Amino acid sequence: MGVFGILAVLLWRALAGTTAWRRPGAWAFALAVLYAITDEFHQGLVAGRHLSAVDIAIDATGALIALAAAGLIRSRRS
Repeated sequence: MGVFGILAVLLWRALAGTTAWRRPGAWAFALAVLYAITDEFHQGLVAGRHLSAVDIAIDATGALIALAAAGLIRSRRS
């Protein structure tokens, strides 16, 4: 959960600073969730591991919480 939160915040900072994409937070969330899906798919191919939709939801929740916290901190600094 924490790792995907960090990933989402780093993606948000990268997209906000280097691209003209609108709503970089939404894009960062979508990319983090997409990575969570591919990570779970990869785990499904490893012996002794299994694919879990619950793990994807946990990773997505971590990304969402981190982005919300970063947005709150950013808005209070302004």
